[in-house]
Amino acid sequence: MEAGVKLVQRWLLAALRHRRFFSLAELNQAIFDLLPAFNQRPFKRQPGSNRQSLFVAVAQPALQPLPAHSYEHADWRFKVRVRSDYLVEYDNHHYSVPSRLLQQQVDVRATGQIVEVFYNHLSVSSHARQFVSGISVQPEHRPSNHQYYADSQPAALLTWEERVGPALLRHLHYHFTERTVVANGRKARQRLAQGSPPAWRCPTGGGLCLRADYQDLRIEKSAIHLARAT
Repeated sequence: MEAGVKLVQRWLLAALRHRRFFSLAELNQAIFDLLPAFNQRPFKRQPGSNRQSLFVAVAQPALQPLPAHSYEHADWRFKVRVRSDYLVEYDNHHYSVPSRLLQQQVDVRATGQIVEVFYNHLSVSSHARQFVSGISVQPEHRPSNHQYYADSQPAALLTWEERVGPALLRHLHYHFTERTVVANGRKARQRLAQGSPPAWRCPTGGGLCLRADYQDLRIEKSAIHLARAT
């Protein structure tokens, strides 16, 4: 290859050495016009053959079509640990993977449009890339017990807060409406409910519910304190 470049360079310089050019486009056109003559010059050691005929007979049949899409640069992160909430982090945003991959190491490939996750060299998750901090979760990645709560309507979960008091209702409403995903609101609600024992299990089979006889006032005061602090 280098010898061929050297040969055509010398031949073109010899042919154009007495000409003066006033633009790069003019020079390129002069080179383009000379190339057919160069490619059709007969080989000394192969009579009756030249670069043009050799290309048509050997190289051209082996050519393949260009890719349908232009090359897109990708950034790779290797051996990324899947968190306990089946999320992986890339560029301050968290993307979900199938929950069966908890604590496994995966590879993350990111382009300008897509974030794709690979496990054992196989694609297991693909998300539209996000450029702000937050969480992107695909419903099918959740385990069945998480899916049940994720499908619940936030309004149905606020019945307890309405009974406790307006401060708690405002606090939990923020988590359900202002946070990136509803699951964060449910997590905040669960932590708040679990923070002041004793508790008893709801007969409906849901999460922990505080006993109403003396815990409601305590929780409402905590919500008022949180509102003042923020």
